[in-house]
Amino acid sequence: MNLDRSGLLAPLMVAAALAAGTFWLDRLSRLPDATREANTGGKPDVTMERFHATQTGEHGVAQYLVTAAKMQHYQQGNYTDLFTVEMTDLTPNQAPMRIVAEDVRMSHNDETFYFNGVTHLKRNPDAQRSALHLITSKLWVWPKKGLSTTDQAVEIRDDYMHVTAVGMDLDRNNGTIKLKSRVRATYVKPPV
Repeated sequence: MNLDRSGLLAPLMVAAALAAGTFWLDRLSRLPDATREANTGGKPDVTMERFHATQTGEHGVAQYLVTAAKMQHYQQGNYTDLFTVEMTDLTPNQAPMRIVAEDVRMSHNDETFYFNGVTHLKRNPDAQRSALHLITSKLWVWPKKGLSTTDQAVEIRDDYMHVTAVGMDLDRNNGTIKLKSRVRATYVKPPV
């Protein structure tokens, strides 16, 4: 009996393709874990309870303070997660401003603070302005630049107004707040 070699080669190729497909599916099924670790930065390389940090300027003057109940740094993603956070902005010649939030992710690449969850921003009163209280659910802050922004709903109150809007840009250097959309304001006449 003479067997045709091409008849034997076809089943071998199908078996090899099945083996390669099985290997590929096995590798593919493991990707979500590796992808999840890459997105979360893996495990933290540093964890600290009762975290406190002070950022100073050129002449050693404090620019802002950050405290948190817990800090976790991730070397792989070059970011830090902070939990139960308070940041105090100490911009010279301006009333101190505090931001309190549930959690914050700090990117070390561009020194951005991503505040998440219920976020309260409070500016102390000064000679020209009353105290200001702002509430939102997400806030990006660049403390060295004096800028903050959100694309979420905001509520702003001071002694003379109550404002709601969606989206906001705050420029600490100029003392301005730009509201983006759905703005509603109520003005309270100051006492004479």
